[in-house]
Amino acid sequence: MPSSMQLLVQQMNDDFTKRLLLSKNEIIQAPLDFLFGDYLLYPKKEHMVIRRSVGASGKPLKVHWDAREAEVSLAEASRLRQAWYGVLPDDTHCYFFTMEYQANSLVYEIRDTIRGEGGRSLGFAKRNMTAERLLDIHKEMLAFDPVWLVLSPPIALLLAEAIRANDLPALPRLRYVELTGELSDVTARALLREVFACPIGNLYAATETSGIALACPEGHLHIMEDNVLAEVFRDGRPAPDGIEGDIVLSSRLNHAMPLPRYQIGDRGFITKEACPCGHPAPVLHLTSARKNDFITLPSGRRVIADVFLYAVTYINERIGPIIRQFSIVQTSVSPLSFAVTLVLHPSYKGWKDTIQQLFAENLCEDALRDATFAFIFVETLLPDDPHQPLGYFRNNAKEVTTHG
Repeated sequence: MPSSMQLLVQQMNDDFTKRLLLSKNEIIQAPLDFLFGDYLLYPKKEHMVIRRSVGASGKPLKVHWDAREAEVSLAEASRLRQAWYGVLPDDTHCYFFTMEYQANSLVYEIRDTIRGEGGRSLGFAKRNMTAERLLDIHKEMLAFDPVWLVLSPPIALLLAEAIRANDLPALPRLRYVELTGELSDVTARALLREVFACPIGNLYAATETSGIALACPEGHLHIMEDNVLAEVFRDGRPAPDGIEGDIVLSSRLNHAMPLPRYQIGDRGFITKEACPCGHPAPVLHLTSARKNDFITLPSGRRVIADVFLYAVTYINERIGPIIRQFSIVQTSVSPLSFAVTLVLHPSYKGWKDTIQQLFAENLCEDALRDATFAFIFVETLLPDDPHQPLGYFRNNAKEVTTHG
């Protein structure tokens, strides 16, 4: 029987309109079936980059890229940033990270900051984002003097609220803020524009494809056609322009793990009318995309859900691909309690006690050390509902919160 990868290769050589849709669940079941075998052999193996994907779906996935293709996949976004926002490739920027990797391996000692080679970037770990740490981050940003920031909407919101609440000075050279990872609401974006006093953009991207669409100054997400072929499917068929459906992507650059007609799990529609910005690429309109709630501490402080990601990644990197999917629900604020559902690989049924221990020991938030976690272990991947997309974390115990 041919492998999944062989079937995909056959489809790629057939009429494109006949290709099957590919779901993330299929890849999780047999990830190496979707990797071209010659990328596991010398010399291509020596130039392989492994990117980890979790996003808001709670489904860990390793995506293999040829190093040169991975670098090329960043070029279109860089060109558009320069054209639209005056951001040059060598301009200094700040970002936030959950994990650090070196030579395709997880770095187990988490640093609070990472300075890039050449001094052009400064990264901050997404851990212990207390009021005091937010002030320290702003102080370090002032000293670094970035031209632009790239960060998720929850991090951007916490940072902006801290700046406003403490009447902190503006970053003098800041020219552009780029949001990634989740959708942001209108109120949050208004606050960000007020506090950062510069254009607030949005990069829609995925580890599997790299950049998908970047927002122009008019706020329209223009599809990066050098990177991806973006389509919309409704009831299993291509939808006409302007009709909402499931977003389906095919990477134009990743030849190691191409994933044609990949269902990313979000919904939207595509239009091709002229944009006032003058860019001719079609516009992607997101109508539904996954996002996570904030964690609420007994003090009222909000914590980003990303703090759970290191624990899950640590387990999968240290032991093996144990956790195929995870979902976490906050059930109580005081006492601080969570229900954790883990979908395990069938080969690791006997590891439940070890998994629970490692999860609790590797949370990237000191305030969660005394929390209670009730674990639920299942073997079947949880079903997706694209009409009600939820992230991997939901807060069912929200109470009045304070900033920071």
